[in-house]
Amino acid sequence: MGDRTFVTLTVLTKHADQVCKMRAGESNEEELSDGLTQFSFEEVNYGELDIEKDLRDARIPYDKEWEAGCEYGAGIEHFRVLPDG
Repeated sequence: MGDRTFVTLTVLTKHADQVCKMRAGESNEEELSDGLTQFSFEEVNYGELDIEKDLRDARIPYDKEWEAGCEYGAGIEHFRVLPDG
């Protein structure tokens, strides 16, 4: 068993369907204002989502936030795609 925590993943709403198709495991989905959708994942090992590489490969920008675990602190990670790729 790993050190598990709560993780939120925020993407542009236009990418929400793609994220739903690639996500591994269940999450709660909530559409936010300003064209954003947030996915909430519980009991994530070390705050690492299985779909992060897929998101980057698909060039889907995201913000990921995780709560502190026993062996690491809380944090935020951003992935963005520049206009020139």
